[in-house]
Amino acid sequence: MTDVDKIGPWSREKLDLLGTYLKTYTSILHKSREKTPPNDKWPKSIDYIDAFAGSVTPKDKASQEYINGSPLIALGTIPPFDKYIFIEKNKSKIKNKIAPLQALHPDKITIIHGDCNAYICNTLVKKYHPKCGKRAFIFLDPYGLSLNWHTVEVLGQAGVFDVFINFSVMGIYRQMSKYPPKPSSIKRINTIMGCDDWISEVYEEDEQLTLVDIGKIYNRKSKHLAERLAAFYSKRLNQHCFKFVSEPIMMRMKSTPLYALILASQKDLAVKRMHEIFKRAARKR
Repeated sequence: MTDVDKIGPWSREKLDLLGTYLKTYTSILHKSREKTPPNDKWPKSIDYIDAFAGSVTPKDKASQEYINGSPLIALGTIPPFDKYIFIEKNKSKIKNKIAPLQALHPDKITIIHGDCNAYICNTLVKKYHPKCGKRAFIFLDPYGLSLNWHTVEVLGQAGVFDVFINFSVMGIYRQMSKYPPKPSSIKRINTIMGCDDWISEVYEEDEQLTLVDIGKIYNRKSKHLAERLAAFYSKRLNQHCFKFVSEPIMMRMKSTPLYALILASQKDLAVKRMHEIFKRAARKR
């Protein structure tokens, strides 16, 4: 089988959390549709958008079994979504993985080949606005550091999206050395974080090493760095993009933080439900 993504238990847990929330999300909106007569607030279309949709049938490293990736989880959600948009840059994954799904559901699935940042900012958000009568859930599960802050900001401003974000703590951490990174790395991280205030979250001045002739010396903080980065990102989401943002839940490989999962919404109920799901998952660990 071509284009197989191999995943660990942390990714399987991520997919389980996604599937659980999607059932909650569609159930709430379907009930709203049944109770509310057609108007501007009535969800005439409940849509699912996968911004990195290529991992359709990943392989579990431990069990060696193929499992349902996010597109199949979304397609299997009951109550169902009305429409699905799958975005993917890799042509091979589109041909071998996503196109066969579209063949089975030609009236429901739209495939977008390209960079999700460009498509979301330039095309998608023009189709979704508070009076469009549509609501959408978007899964942002990037490959490395490929999700720009501006993309998330635009989604928040649209006012109709629930967004489930995989925030790559490890991807950012790898850009950082003991001392502040070079300008090119700072610029890259700024693109993800939306500012450079993260520097003060990560580095602190070492007064013992500060000399007049060489200037200030900074050391990277060591305690709970991953948690601080995730909390910083979550706080910015709440301040600049979405009215309600969940506390991050950290996915780890043994004790090593890999990424944090965060739900952002314009509805308080959405985040309350996700917190309940997160708590149940934490008790099972």
